[in-house]
Amino acid sequence: MIPATPSLEVSVSLTGSKAGEQPSPISIRVLGPKDFSVTGSSASFSGLPAGTYVVEASAEGTKPASELINLSPDADGHLLSLGLYLEPEPLGYFAGVWDTTWGEMRLTQSGTSVSGTYEYANGKIRGKVEGRVLKGTWAQDEGTAA
Repeated sequence: MIPATPSLEVSVSLTGSKAGEQPSPISIRVLGPKDFSVTGSSASFSGLPAGTYVVEASAEGTKPASELINLSPDADGHLLSLGLYLEPEPLGYFAGVWDTTWGEMRLTQSGTSVSGTYEYANGKIRGKVEGRVLKGTWAQDEGTAA
């Protein structure tokens, strides 16, 4: 009798998400003797060659999660269910008064949006927090930049 090939079910949950909050698309990657990549909070893979796999899940604004698994065929077929949990990545906090080379800079922050002003050349700054990094643009009487 030929052994059945293993199957894998993966489900991903976001921890700490607020009710009604729309999560970013979740990416699931299965890396091993045969590689797969899907977008969604769950996936089923069947007919996988036996072997060692790394299952990875990620979404914007979360810490990636991964699990190492070993799939081996048996006479009854094999179904492995795996649950991965993504945790929100802590956001950097930039609101306040900052002493900079261009004078005093005042920033306000609402969620991931940051805006503010600085003394030199009537400067203005706007940006988004990505994890613990502020990325944005500035404008002043002499021009703008990203």
